[in-house]
Amino acid sequence: MKYKKILIVDDDPEIFEVISDFLRPRHFKVYRAGDGAEALDFFKKTRPDLIILDIVMPVMDGFQLLEKMKAHLSYSKIPVIMLTVKNQGPYLDKGISLDVSFYLPKPVKLQNLLMFINLILKRIT
Repeated sequence: MKYKKILIVDDDPEIFEVISDFLRPRHFKVYRAGDGAEALDFFKKTRPDLIILDIVMPVMDGFQLLEKMKAHLSYSKIPVIMLTVKNQGPYLDKGISLDVSFYLPKPVKLQNLLMFINLILKRIT
């Protein structure tokens, strides 16, 4: 079975640990970037099948990363799930305008996150 690659872009290592501990036994290869700049460096080595992205991070936030991704042809089609506490009003509008696949609030039920991940991956395979 081929493992799907998921990049979690979040500055909180605990979020990464909880999500990755849940996803790894379900045949996902999980990677972490602590901010948008680290994510861009990661893309130079590996193209993830899906990104789980927070908004509020140091150096480069989630929206800045999305804008840079949309400007690169090779990164622009990677599906993104926004997973953030900034999930209302202008934040939601901006996420939608940047073509995120789903916009989920923190905290998230891991089973729900898995459902959205599987939904997206079925669409692109």
